[in-house]
Amino acid sequence: MEEEPEGTRKIKALLAPYTKSREEVAYVRRILALHLQQQCQTDSLPVPLSLLSPSDHLLQQPRSHGQDGIFERYLQAAAENVKAQQQYSSLRQGFKSAAPPPPTGQKSDTNPLEEHLAQAKLRKKQDRLQILHKYFSRLSDHSNSPQAGDLEVVFQDSHALPEVPKSVLSSFASAASEEKSDLNGVLDEMERVVLRTKLVLRREEQLLQDARERADHAARGITDEARLQALNQTRNELIAWIETELGKASNDDDDDAVGGKTQREPDTDISQQLDDIKGKYDQYLETRKSLLGLISQTTMSTQPSLPPPTQTSNTEEETPQPLTHQLVPYLETLLELSRKQKGMIQHKSHLTSTLGKEARETRKALNYLAEESQLLPRHPMPGSSSKGSFEEHMAGAAAEKPNVAKQVKPWVYAADSAKIATFEVVAEKVEEGQLALEDSMKTLYEIDELLGRQKPDEGQGQAGEEDVWLTEARTAGSSAQAQQRKPAQASPGDPWSALLGDLGLIGEESYRR
Repeated sequence: MEEEPEGTRKIKALLAPYTKSREEVAYVRRILALHLQQQCQTDSLPVPLSLLSPSDHLLQQPRSHGQDGIFERYLQAAAENVKAQQQYSSLRQGFKSAAPPPPTGQKSDTNPLEEHLAQAKLRKKQDRLQILHKYFSRLSDHSNSPQAGDLEVVFQDSHALPEVPKSVLSSFASAASEEKSDLNGVLDEMERVVLRTKLVLRREEQLLQDARERADHAARGITDEARLQALNQTRNELIAWIETELGKASNDDDDDAVGGKTQREPDTDISQQLDDIKGKYDQYLETRKSLLGLISQTTMSTQPSLPPPTQTSNTEEETPQPLTHQLVPYLETLLELSRKQKGMIQHKSHLTSTLGKEARETRKALNYLAEESQLLPRHPMPGSSSKGSFEEHMAGAAAEKPNVAKQVKPWVYAADSAKIATFEVVAEKVEEGQLALEDSMKTLYEIDELLGRQKPDEGQGQAGEEDVWLTEARTAGSSAQAQQRKPAQASPGDPWSALLGDLGLIGEESYRR
């Protein structure tokens, strides 16, 4: 990216206090409009006050001395502006009338703006032609120079081409593979393959010759234990390699699942990789069998046909017989074990990826519920603090692995706390109800005393404590029936006995008459 000239930077620095963004300009305009609306004492501004015309109602209104000084000065300035505009328009009309008429050959309705636009177009066209002429002359000079054929000099100041995207390259490769290759290309490819095969064959022959030479020297020192140890080591290395390859495949599948990309048939990829591994392992077994056969042949060929009689017993004791045919069952067993372990590793990777996916979905759901929940903020866990900086949250997330149990603990604690709080509230309400019930019972007893009713026995009160309201209703009904049957007889301890109860209705005697 090219740097700005120094003059441009200085101009921007000088104009920085006076330049504002669109949002700031809009905000300032809204504030000015509200201020003008308040000063004008109107609900809405019909036209912008900066574009007043002589027919504006604000200038035609009579000025009152009680107006604000700022508003009065503004109206004076607006009137002077309108007056100046009228003078300018009158002078312009007079100048136009005094100007000589245009000649007959030219049009009188020419617009200066159109002329300016035409000149600008011609100027741009001239600039383009000058640029083309400049580069054409430069190309002609380069073609005549001795360095015209040097590509390094020609492309010295040119920019590097952008890299081709991988998707485009892959599409080109697939399209090229689908097309029919020509015969010359096929022949060239076959020649290259033949040469490569010859080179590989020579290298293999050289390696075989070196192996035979080494086997001639160390054939007597190799024992069955060493061979078994070598086979075990090879088996362990092969199993470790298979585990690493399957782990990489499972990690790639997990990354694709987290990123939200579409899965591209992971079972097919894994089966293809397993087939490749199986083919490589079969090739390795065949190569190893051929190598063991060659070693056994070299050991048998290097042994003397007629050893001296004095050293027969020593050579038979020292040189062990080749036991390659006895290792074949072990190889089959190792191959079967490797297949079983391969299946177990594949199953383990599948279970791990499935459990990881379920755990991620569970953690995501718990996080969403924790954000939307109103229970956790009311009953927070004492050990966890919801407030903290972003760096502390990121450091805690990097130090500790996500655990579903830790995310569930606040919910359990909040549920227990809410249950205890609910029990406490219910207990308080029950106590308040019991107190209110006792107060109502006391009030009922006082009313019974005032009405002269006998108190129920303590035994009956205790037996029918639960059906208090039913008992009171029955007693009230029986007392009402008794009053209807016979007149009430005041007890000597009744406070209403001193009063004359035979009052009757007002005007009852006249009604009877």
